[in-house]
Amino acid sequence: MKLIGITGSCGKTSVAEIVYQYLLYVGYKVSLYCSNGLFVNGLTREKDFFQSTLYGKELDEFLKEDVENEVNYAIVEITAESVKRNDTVHLLPFDVVALTNFYRGLHNHFDSKEHYLSCKRKILTSSNVKEVLLRLEEPNYNLFSDIKHLTYGYSDQANYQLKVLDNKIDGLHLIYDGVEFRTNLITGYHARNMACALAILSCLNILDINAFKKYAQNIYIRGRFERLKVGNKNIVIDTGFVGADMLLLGLEQTVGNTNFKIIYSSVHYNEPNEWIKNARSRVGEFLRRGKFIYLTNPKNALDEEDIFIHDVMNNEPVNYRYIPTLEQACKIALDELKEDETLVIFAREHYRKYRHCFENIQ
Repeated sequence: MKLIGITGSCGKTSVAEIVYQYLLYVGYKVSLYCSNGLFVNGLTREKDFFQSTLYGKELDEFLKEDVENEVNYAIVEITAESVKRNDTVHLLPFDVVALTNFYRGLHNHFDSKEHYLSCKRKILTSSNVKEVLLRLEEPNYNLFSDIKHLTYGYSDQANYQLKVLDNKIDGLHLIYDGVEFRTNLITGYHARNMACALAILSCLNILDINAFKKYAQNIYIRGRFERLKVGNKNIVIDTGFVGADMLLLGLEQTVGNTNFKIIYSSVHYNEPNEWIKNARSRVGEFLRRGKFIYLTNPKNALDEEDIFIHDVMNNEPVNYRYIPTLEQACKIALDELKEDETLVIFAREHYRKYRHCFENIQ
């Protein structure tokens, strides 16, 4: 059984899902260990895991089951938190480990930015890893370029090159290994994830680009830039909050305007520290790009509106309406959405509730 490791600040689960679903599509036996849950051969072992990386002893037991069941490939998300807790997951004999990206700002669970970086480097420098993949256009590429690696990305200099021909709300138009294809995945975020997934498959010599061309037309990534269509109206659900800039700027480029409205609720913490307050404020900077915000409250927290006004928007004026329940917010927002507008939902772990709500409306 071959092991595929995926690490990075964001995009791990999306890359893992693309690789996992493709391998199933072409007939391999495959398991997946990611923040969406634990899966094997299209079946669910455990859902809504949200820890990203299992503890080593627990993962070892699952991998033993995989070997007994003749699984061909096991895909594992590897977080820096796993290294921080002195676990052994990153020391497994990975055939390839790919880095999606690196953002120093996501260091709140670490002693410092340098500590976060050192944990990521330990994943990529394990002597048990056979191949390392880095994105050539990654802004922090130089922090890892001393590590022996292959590259992927959009550049002619990349070992594995993906070209983006078009980027629209109905999907990406791409070219890889001389073959043009389209995918339902949207925005430059998923173009980057697609480049990483293709590089992994190419590195392992298991990519049939013509089969991938057919497969890519309908990929289901749970909760990240997930697009729903209700009538003629576009809805995009995303579980990221810190990635508000990534979503809203990417969507603006994709749809070619700022005609989007937003359903938003804060992530609640018992004791918010300065990092959390700064992150909320940063999210607020990008929420202002929307035409209107429907503030709602999946957890019934009484301080939701107060957090939004003070911590997220820094007491600056913004067009918003507070709607207590998720179901009401979805119905009102959809009713008021024009056909040239896009509704964006920052959902965190509640994205399945939002998805279910719109499916019921539809």
